[in-house]
Amino acid sequence: LSDAITVTEAMKTGGDGVLKELNSEHHFTLKELATLMIIVSDNQATNILIDFLGMENINFLGKELGLRETFLERRMMDAEASKNGYDNYTSADDISLLLKLIYQEKLINKEASQLIKNMVAHL
Repeated sequence: LSDAITVTEAMKTGGDGVLKELNSEHHFTLKELATLMIIVSDNQATNILIDFLGMENINFLGKELGLRETFLERRMMDAEASKNGYDNYTSADDISLLLKLIYQEKLINKEASQLIKNMVAHL
């Protein structure tokens, strides 16, 4: 989480968030990007993390966690992928499971669950 990524002009993404408003070449840790993704729904931070982690890996983790209707098929604000029928899906049941795993400190591990709880405590 302490690894840093340099945000470049090529990473700019429309929609919600603050990163698109900043000058390029800022360095952000993975933890900072995750915080922006969670707290302010920053699309650019989300896309950077999708690219870093890999869409296949994210979907694999979802399956490992027991998510049945949550699938990531495209990056945020990707109109071309959306036009070609790709989208992102989830369900109330899957969100409920994620929240339960976080509360029980079983989402990946205790440290990851506590990190997420600390991020959302300020919402």
